[in-house]
Amino acid sequence: MDNQNELQHHGILGMKWGIRRYQNKDGSLTSAGRKRANKLRDEYLQVTGKKLTGYALKTKTKSKPSSQNKDTDKKKSINEMTLDELREKTTRMKAEKDYIEAQNNLRNLNPKQVSKGRAFVNSVAGEMIKPAAVNIGKQVFSSLFAYGINKAFDLDSDAKKEYKMHTNNKKKDK
Repeated sequence: MDNQNELQHHGILGMKWGIRRYQNKDGSLTSAGRKRANKLRDEYLQVTGKKLTGYALKTKTKSKPSSQNKDTDKKKSINEMTLDELREKTTRMKAEKDYIEAQNNLRNLNPKQVSKGRAFVNSVAGEMIKPAAVNIGKQVFSSLFAYGINKAFDLDSDAKKEYKMHTNNKKKDK
C-alpha cells in the first residue's frame, strides 16, 4: 500500500465471486477440496519432513454411525450374513422393485384409464370454460374498440346520445 487511505485487492485470476470450488456452504470440503487438502498436506510433508496437524487442513468427511464397524463396510457374502441382514436386504429389494413397477404402471396408462375426475375436468374446460372465455374476450374487445373510437373522434356525451338515438331509430324502421 502506497497511501494510508488506499486499499488494494489482488484476487486470484479466474476466481468468481460466490462460487465455491473446494468447500460446500456448510463448511465441509467437496471431493476436489479433499484432494487439494491432501495434496497440500503431502507437499508440506515433503518440504518440512513433518506431518501437518491442525484443524485448518483436516478434511471433513461424513461420519458413519457408531453402530457400523469396518466389517460392514465391505460387502459380505450370503453365507456371512445373519438372518436379520438377509431379511433387511430382501425387503429393501422388494420395495425397490414395487416402486419401479408402480412408476412403470403410471407411465403406461392409456387415455381410457384416466380417472373420471380428470375426464370431468377436461369436458367442463372444453364445453363451458372455453366458450365463456371467448365471450368475455369479445366483450372486452368491443368495449375497448368503442372507447378508442369515442376518444379518436372526440365524441362527447351529447353526441353519444344522438348517435344512440339515430341507431335505435334505424332498428325500429327495419
